[in-house]
Amino acid sequence: MSPLKSNESGAAPGKIYIGISGWKYKGWRGVFYPEKLPQRAELEFASTKFNTIELNGSFYSLQRPGSFVQWDAQTPEDFTFSVKGSRYVTHMLRLRNPEAPLANFFAQGLLRFGAKLGPILWQLPPTLQFEPERLESFLALLPRTHKQGLRHSWPRCGYNPSMDKPAEQDPRVYFAAERTFLAWIRTGLGLMGVGFAVSRFGLFLREVSASASHLPARTTGLSLWSGVFLVTLGVIVTLSSVVRHIQLVRELRSGDWQAGRVSTDAVVLGLVLAALGIAMALYLTLVR
Repeated sequence: MSPLKSNESGAAPGKIYIGISGWKYKGWRGVFYPEKLPQRAELEFASTKFNTIELNGSFYSLQRPGSFVQWDAQTPEDFTFSVKGSRYVTHMLRLRNPEAPLANFFAQGLLRFGAKLGPILWQLPPTLQFEPERLESFLALLPRTHKQGLRHSWPRCGYNPSMDKPAEQDPRVYFAAERTFLAWIRTGLGLMGVGFAVSRFGLFLREVSASASHLPARTTGLSLWSGVFLVTLGVIVTLSSVVRHIQLVRELRSGDWQAGRVSTDAVVLGLVLAALGIAMALYLTLVR
């Protein structure tokens, strides 16, 4: 075998990338990674040894937009990420009707890598039979540039292909933001209304207990303070929804809005109300 000769065709010399698939490996700690190196610093360390790393987690599920921002900040400017395509597209849908999943894939935040975004690897299942038409139609959907990637994520991230200015987001995004804001306002008003009713009921029980000794005073106190708590929680929800809505509108107008970002406010509110319900049930059980 004759040795390879560089630049035989006269073409511009290429660049070789040597990297690894992922960077979170337990067996590498203390061997490749230094002893006591924090796990959060493993990507930063690996990026000083390799000029590319394959992001493998995107194959299994969509990643948080903030994660892409964090990974970008932890790597050098000349670093390159290769991103593995979603198995939902390749293994579950088997390349059929991939338009919506592709939009979700590109809207999850990988375009925030900017110049660091390298190849996107689409691993096909070994049982997928070769069908030229299906493969060609899928390849035709894939973007070749960052701008085409943004067009692909439209309307998942509010990008309108006919609008290039960040302030000119799709009006449906603003409409969804208004609907979400009004929903939180209704939640706050509902909490305040229920809290007021519960407090009034507690005051009523207190008046009754003052004239009838068969009602324990601590039971009336539970209704009163539970109502006060609900009213306070309603005020907090209402004020925080106003602040969050103002921040969201500013992010949309400046182009800093992160597509696919999921708010945990509803989850936190649900957990707080569930904890309140459990506490009330236990209290009533104990004082009965």
